[in-house]
Amino acid sequence: MREKGGAAYQLFMLALSIYVLIALFFQEFIITDTEVKLLLQYVDFAVCFFSG
Repeated sequence: MREKGGAAYQLFMLALSIYVLIALFFQEFIITDTEVKLLLQYVDFAVCFFSG
């Protein structure tokens, strides 16, 4: 089976995945402001939309 994209693409997707995991952790356990949580949800949706 052939991988999608080259090494740069794979590193970019890895960085996005790590960012999303960290953002979700902060959203659930650290950030209490609802507006910031909403912004993180929008960014998470955008990342998932463009990477999928």
